[in-house]
Amino acid sequence: ALPICTHGTGTVADSIHALRPDEILKVGGCGYKCLLVLEGKASAYVFAHRGGTKKWDTCAPEALLRSVGGHLSDVRGERLLYHPTVERGNNRGVLATMGDAAWYVEKLAPIACKLD
Repeated sequence: ALPICTHGTGTVADSIHALRPDEILKVGGCGYKCLLVLEGKASAYVFAHRGGTKKWDTCAPEALLRSVGGHLSDVRGERLLYHPTVERGNNRGVLATMGDAAWYVEKLAPIACKLD
């Protein structure tokens, strides 16, 4: 299952089409979506959208995921930065998974370039 945001955009719809999930969970909150991934109730959280989530939405979920071997990055697979001078928005989307992040990054590459 792939939890997605409840408000779709062109790039969110494109990412669903590219990944072809068996099931889509429409739930609210970045932290809750990441928790579903952490608990194994979803294979990934993909939010291929410029902005929408902020650093404070992803910092704690990233710490939890990474502490158990999970992955959280932008949709290009690049780590999110949290130092004081970075932009507050996650402008290249969010990807969280406990599995093979490289597979998602590859599938999302055509969509990721739209977020520049």
